[in-house]
Amino acid sequence: MTNLYQSQVVCPHCWHKFYADEAHYISRHPHLFGDTVLGDNENRRFAPHEITTDRSGQFLDSLGWPMTERACPQCHLQIPPGLLVKRPFFISVAGCPGSGKTYFLTSAVFHLRRHLAQSFGFSLQDSDSHEVRAFHDYERALFFTADSNGLTRLHKTPEAGTLYNRIRTNNVDVQLPKPFIFTLQPTAAHPSAAKHTDRVNWNLVLYDNAGESFDFLKDKETNVRVTQHLGDSDAVIFTFDPLQVPAVRAKLSNRSTDPQLSTVSKNNRQESFLMEVMNRIRKYRSLGQTQLLPPLLAVCVQKYDVWKSLVPFANGTSGTTPMIDQTSIEFVEKQGIAGLDVDEINRISLLVRAFLSELCPEFVTLAEANFKVVRYFPVSALGTSPVLDHDKELKIRLSDVQPFRVSDPFLWLLWRWRLILRTKRRESSSATLPHAVAQDLGDGRMRVCSPFAQRILILDDEYQECKVLDPQTGQWMWIPKAAPIQPDTRRESPEPLTKAPVEPAPLSLGEPPKPPSQQKRGWFRK
Repeated sequence: MTNLYQSQVVCPHCWHKFYADEAHYISRHPHLFGDTVLGDNENRRFAPHEITTDRSGQFLDSLGWPMTERACPQCHLQIPPGLLVKRPFFISVAGCPGSGKTYFLTSAVFHLRRHLAQSFGFSLQDSDSHEVRAFHDYERALFFTADSNGLTRLHKTPEAGTLYNRIRTNNVDVQLPKPFIFTLQPTAAHPSAAKHTDRVNWNLVLYDNAGESFDFLKDKETNVRVTQHLGDSDAVIFTFDPLQVPAVRAKLSNRSTDPQLSTVSKNNRQESFLMEVMNRIRKYRSLGQTQLLPPLLAVCVQKYDVWKSLVPFANGTSGTTPMIDQTSIEFVEKQGIAGLDVDEINRISLLVRAFLSELCPEFVTLAEANFKVVRYFPVSALGTSPVLDHDKELKIRLSDVQPFRVSDPFLWLLWRWRLILRTKRRESSSATLPHAVAQDLGDGRMRVCSPFAQRILILDDEYQECKVLDPQTGQWMWIPKAAPIQPDTRRESPEPLTKAPVEPAPLSLGEPPKPPSQQKRGWFRK
């Protein structure tokens, strides 16, 4: 097969694009050490034209040993076989220093494995990657320590060290992040598994950067390329820490005894870190300033167990069910597996958005003005407050860990990529509910005006024909199908002596390039 019939492979380490038959081979012979890119302590890599094959078709190194592992032809780092066959889903985790990215990612992947296995008929496995071992240390510290009553903590993600690879290219040492690569595979219990005779699977590639890596000055260092994955990301998960907002700490001072309220001294402007994420996406993808950004944006508002009392209408009243309960996973009897209640995810997102809009409106405005699709998730990686040990360090008692909705952002992404089902839309009589006014803005977005608060929301089309709770008044309303904005067809009249204020024309945003995440790689329709 020629390259004309192949799709290009994206290296998860250096993001070099190449064809699968160009991948190098990794020798395992004890005497074949020393690589021109990785250094003297690494096994030698062989280009395709340097190998031989035996009668059974095995690829052999220069000393006759079989080679099974492949590597990128540019950075020479190992690539799991599945990534040479099918493009993975790239997910970038970003946030300011101290926002809890590592705690969230560790807890989310741990519980995502369980939820996919128990409810969705999927297995989330570690890929055949040299790099996933680093993630095991996180899981071991948080969930597999022998003393469940003991105290533990995860170390802050460093800017260098074991979580990064160093390569030498063009006589320059370059630092690259280690990706966490996982394989998603349907089990025999999945209703669609019987329709496919081959073993279908997908790969997820996750990146966890130190918050300091998103400082704009770091991007000027040509030998540090730790955030270049943003150029290929299908989704960005941004961890927002409300306890770094002074107004939140002030409001909670009389409501919570969490030690983080008195020990957290950072007051980062988190919108500036989001701005840097956006700038790098535009730079690495060569996008203009007016184009909407292709990746899905999931804003994970951390430490929900501490600030949940500040969310309007989320906790219900006496005798009513809280709007934000434990899960949005529901069993779909017809399919024999669970689905995601996407309507509930959308409603919760609006409530959390209202919370953020009051405390940090510039963050919300920035996100929604630049990303086509944004969701806000209330999450708690630990579900409990830390304690101060004798050294005055914040640590976690393992027996108290009860994570809250940490897998929701990943389940929402899997649904957007048509890999899991959604539950059926709940029946509701739109005729009995007050209707919002929805106008189509193009690019899959709409302007929505509430019938109660007369506030403008910019939402994506997923909110069409949906029942939601108005976040300002707590009343239910119906968002209809968005109507196109009618052009102004009034005839020109003589210009008056005193000019009236001219209403601005509706904004018209250009159509961005279709992102890889919208390609049909899943099983299910939306």
